[in-house]
Amino acid sequence: MAADARAAAIAALSICESLLLALEANGVLSRAEIDALLTDAETTLNQAGPESTPDVTAAGNLVSRIREGKNNR
Repeated sequence: MAADARAAAIAALSICESLLLALEANGVLSRAEIDALLTDAETTLNQAGPESTPDVTAAGNLVSRIREGKNNR
C-alpha cells in the first residue's frame, strides 16, 4: 500500500474508533450495538472470499481485535 493510502487508512481507523467511542459515551449507541456493528464489518470482510487481498484479511482481523478491545495498532 502506498504511503499516502496507508496514512489515509490509519487516519480513517482513528476517526472511526473515536466516533464509536463518542457515540457510546453520549448514549447514542449502546455497547451491544457497537459490538453488532463491528461484528457485521468483520463478517463482511471475512466473507470476501479467496479472491480478496491480504489487506482485506488483515482488515477483518483488525476489526476483530477492535471489537475484543485488543487493538494496539
